[in-house]
Amino acid sequence: MIKVGVNASRRLLWNYPLSKRFKILDMFLEIFERFKRREEWYVELGISAFPEVFGASGKGIKKQVALKIRRVADKRGFKLTIHAPHINEKLMPDLNLCSLSKEERKTSLNYALSTIDLAYLLEAEFVTFHPGYIYKGFSPGKERFLSNYLHEAKKYLIESLKKLASHAEKNGLTITIENMEPRIDVGYLLTHPSETKEVVKAVGNKFLKITYDVAHAALAASYYKFDQVKNFMEIADQVVKLHIHDNLCKPGLYGRVDYAEGIGDLHLVPLIGKGKVPNEAILKVAGRKKLVIYEVTPLEVEFRLSLKKLREIFGIPDSL
Repeated sequence: MIKVGVNASRRLLWNYPLSKRFKILDMFLEIFERFKRREEWYVELGISAFPEVFGASGKGIKKQVALKIRRVADKRGFKLTIHAPHINEKLMPDLNLCSLSKEERKTSLNYALSTIDLAYLLEAEFVTFHPGYIYKGFSPGKERFLSNYLHEAKKYLIESLKKLASHAEKNGLTITIENMEPRIDVGYLLTHPSETKEVVKAVGNKFLKITYDVAHAALAASYYKFDQVKNFMEIADQVVKLHIHDNLCKPGLYGRVDYAEGIGDLHLVPLIGKGKVPNEAILKVAGRKKLVIYEVTPLEVEFRLSLKKLREIFGIPDSL
């Protein structure tokens, strides 16, 4: 039996009051409930869509909110995996595990540790973390600082992950680190997939593994000029979860996402010829045991958001 799931993005949920967010999550899962066959189904929840679940400054969790999330997933028969907060958060602080700011790293660790506690309470299979970024907000010439701080930022990332992996081990929970797309405008870490395995090895805890984002890796392969499938074979033993989506393998180095020109991290539906990411080849190497998450937005949900905007234009109350 394969393990497959869908990503419930923070962006689908965070524009609504808390009560409506639960309803939209239920609607989202209802869409995919129709597609179930013999697979084991998961929802990857971007937990920053529910910042109310965290205590002040990220310390502790509020069980009442957490258990409501669990009930929605149970109602539709979905197991959970959690995506931790990351960059450009709207309702809470960014989570930046490699931050050059000691204070920001401290706050990020509070939220990260609480996310692990939450995942344990929800009986989630994994928690996926982004490695973080060196700076935020780009101005011409700023990219020259990127190489100066990479070593220091990676050191802080490893320190953070050691603390998180130790906490996860106490709960018997596996956490993962995700490979990122090349982005000069924010200075992401781990934009070459091989770096993820290097960091996992440096942390040295079996409760830290890799979430391999196939489309991020495709953008990296185009930028760094390496064979993606061969590279995946070298790190696959540490991969427990995959994000699949599609793009045209044209990196948007300064954050550009252009569907007309096919530039950037487009998050197109994979496996149907929309782009050039070698999802099929990677999946064949990965085999049946890894969790596969579709990181795309279903058209039905996009339609609901568009309809809400249409109602706003004409002054009609939203029906949710």
